[in-house]
Amino acid sequence: MPVLSNNGRLISSLPVTSTVTGQDEFLLQSSGVTKRINYAALSSSILSSTNFSPFNATVNFTSTQNKFTGSFYNPDFKSSNFYTVNVRDDLTVVGSITTNEKFIGNLTGSVYDTNSSKFTKLYVQQQLTASKADLLQVKIEGGTINGTTIGFTTPTTVKGTTITATSAFVGSLTGNVTGNLTGNVTGNITSTGTSTFSSIDVNGGTIDGATIGASSATTVRGTTITATTGFVGTLTGNVTGNVTGNLTGDVYNSTSTKVLESGNTTPTANGGVASAAFYGTSSYANQALTAAYASSGGSAINGVPIGGNQYQILAKNTNTNYDVIWTTPLSASTQGSNNYVTVWSGAKTVKDVGNFYYNPSGPSWTLTVPLLINGGLYVVSGGITGSLKSLESLYTVSSLNESKFIDGINYSSNILQLSQSGNVTMSLVSGQTSTVLVKNSGAFSVTHWSGSLNGTTANTKIYWKSGVEPSVTSGNLKQDVFTFVNINSRIYGSAIQNFS
Repeated sequence: MPVLSNNGRLISSLPVTSTVTGQDEFLLQSSGVTKRINYAALSSSILSSTNFSPFNATVNFTSTQNKFTGSFYNPDFKSSNFYTVNVRDDLTVVGSITTNEKFIGNLTGSVYDTNSSKFTKLYVQQQLTASKADLLQVKIEGGTINGTTIGFTTPTTVKGTTITATSAFVGSLTGNVTGNLTGNVTGNITSTGTSTFSSIDVNGGTIDGATIGASSATTVRGTTITATTGFVGTLTGNVTGNVTGNLTGDVYNSTSTKVLESGNTTPTANGGVASAAFYGTSSYANQALTAAYASSGGSAINGVPIGGNQYQILAKNTNTNYDVIWTTPLSASTQGSNNYVTVWSGAKTVKDVGNFYYNPSGPSWTLTVPLLINGGLYVVSGGITGSLKSLESLYTVSSLNESKFIDGINYSSNILQLSQSGNVTMSLVSGQTSTVLVKNSGAFSVTHWSGSLNGTTANTKIYWKSGVEPSVTSGNLKQDVFTFVNINSRIYGSAIQNFS
C-alpha cells in the first residue's frame, strides 16, 4: 500500500541516496502498524557497518537465540568470500573447505588436496588446532606439544637437544639426561637427587662424598687407597695409613722397604731390613714390634727390650736406628727412694733426695728447703695457707742517729726495735709488699724514712697518704705497724699508730 512520508510525499517520489547517516530513519511495519527507526539504532542491533549498502555489511546477531538459515552470495551471485567466520555451534560443510590461512575448530573427516587426493602427510606451516586428529604421518617444525603421549601404542625414537621428565624416564635413553631415570642408560648422567643402580660400571671420573658398600659390603680395589681416619676390616695388599682390623700381608714404607712381616718370622740383624712381627691374639695388631725385637733376640715387649735394672735408662747403643740398650749413665752418691724426687748435679751426682718428696698420707708435696720463685707463684684453684718460714728479720737502733737498712726484698715481715732514735731505709723491688712492726722502748722515734729500689742504696723517697711522714708513737712498749708496697718503682707507705 502507498506509504506517505516527508510531509505527505509518497515514498516513490523521494530522492534516492546510497549514503546513510546515523540519524536517517527507516520505516518498519509490524502487524499493520508503521514504525520508524533511525539508522544508528538499527545498526547497533542488526547491522554493524556505518555505510549500509548490499554485500559489504556485517550481519551481527546480538542474541544467542538468533539463528541464520539461507545462503550468502557475492554480487555475481556466487559463493561469498568470508574474511572471518565465528561458528558458535557446529559447522557442516557439504562441499570442501579451501583456506590459505588457518582452520580453527574441530575437523571431522579426511583431509584432501586440490586434486581430491587424501593426505598421508600433513605439513602445518603455522598452526594446527584440533581437539582430536588421527594423522598417519605428521611433521612439526615449530611450536609446542603439550599434554599428549608420544609413541603410546608403538614406541619409536625420540631425539632432542634437551629432554626433561617431570616424573621419570622409562626405557632406553641415548644422550645426556637430567632427571630421574628408570631403565638402561647410555651416555652421561647428571643427577642432583638419589639414584639407584642395580649394576654400574664406572670407568672414569671421581666419586666424592659417597659411601661404598654401606648396606652390602663388597671388594674395593685401587692403585692407591687413602683413609682419613683408618681402615676397618680385612685388607690385602700394600697399605699406607692407620689400620684397624685383621691385616694379612706385608707392610712396606714409601720407599718399598718391608717394615712389618705377616707373622712371627726370624728377625734380621740390626742394620738390615727393618722387620717386625705382630704380637698378641686380639682382633687387631695391638702391638707392632719394631727392630728392638730383633736386637733383643726376639723377646721385646712393645718395642722395649727386656732386662735392665732399677734406675737404668734406655740409651742409643750405636748410630743405627732402633739400636738401644739398658745402661746406667749416673754414679749416684745417694740412691733415691719411693715418693722422692731425685735431683742430679752436672757430675752425675744425686743431690739430697729428702728435700722434696711426696707424702701419700697427706696427700701433699713436702719441701724442706727455701723455695725461690723467679717467675711468680700462681695457684690454679684454692689458696696458700700457713706461714712462710725464715722470712722474718729483726733490726735494732741502739745508738743515736744510727741508720738501719731493712731488707724488704727478702723478708716480708720485719721487726724494728728502737732503743734510740735513728734513720731507716726500706728496700723493695717493684710488686713487693713488706711490713715493719716498730717497738718503742721510750721516747724515741724514726727521724726519717727513705726508700731503696735496688736493695743497696737509699735512692728514692717514700710516698705517704697525707703527704706527711707519720711519727712513731713515743713511750715504753708502744707499737706501730708500718706497711710498704712498691708499685711502678714507687714505694708507698701507711701506718697504724699506737697499735696494741
